[in-house]
Amino acid sequence: FVLQQQVFPGDAGRDLVRALIRSGHIDCFHSFGDLATTRAHAGRALDELDRHGCRIEVWIDHARAATNLGADIMCGQGDVPGAAAYHADLTVAFGVGYVWRGRVTSVVGQDVRRRLLGIARPPHLLASARTFSEDSGHTDMNLPDAHVAVLQTFARMKTLYGQPVFNEWVLVKLARESGAVLAYDGPRADVYQANFKKDIAPLQAEMEARKMAVGDFEFVRNGDGTHYDACVRIGPAAYLFCNHTTKTMSDIRRDPKWLAAQEPFVELCAKFRGDPLL
Repeated sequence: FVLQQQVFPGDAGRDLVRALIRSGHIDCFHSFGDLATTRAHAGRALDELDRHGCRIEVWIDHARAATNLGADIMCGQGDVPGAAAYHADLTVAFGVGYVWRGRVTSVVGQDVRRRLLGIARPPHLLASARTFSEDSGHTDMNLPDAHVAVLQTFARMKTLYGQPVFNEWVLVKLARESGAVLAYDGPRADVYQANFKKDIAPLQAEMEARKMAVGDFEFVRNGDGTHYDACVRIGPAAYLFCNHTTKTMSDIRRDPKWLAAQEPFVELCAKFRGDPLL
């Protein structure tokens, strides 16, 4: 603990930190520290906490520590099975149930009604969908339903393709004068909005030429870099933009596994055609 090492060193510091954990004043991990680089280091820390009756349920990634649970922007190995610093199974078994992996958003919603987007987890899609159903109180297509449908589809595509087909996507509502971001997932959470209009420009030109109906989709073959590769109209004013930040659609289509991977994508389009996001 930084508190122990820099403010209250020695046995007195350790005793104080333990007391603060047990009283709830310290209630989160901030990684296992920059010097913890292996599973053994994490295990020793958890064993020590357990030995003194200290329980912590919240994890916060720290800078670019090896034990971070975010493998992308936080550069961690903590949730990568087989990695030297893998410890997620140990940490969850210890009692951690809440994790922040360094993602932030420029979508501010301090005064809006409660939403359930944060519940969705790709490895637990069935449980996520059940929770959405129980908490939302209705079954019509809404934003949480749409979010889960996208997560399910991309998980299936990844399985069939052997790697992510798209590593970034955004749900938006587009209007003539303005628009709104409904949901985002990808490696550019802190910067994607700044260049969004430029990044969708090639796709938007194709979309306007076609006058897409709900459920229609469009690709651009050479949307390199941050330019979005695909779009689905999922409601009267709602769109799903998909991107692979290091590949174009031409690159993706060269792999024969694309033929199988596109089937869930087409099914997603049909789902929104029959049940648009309003």
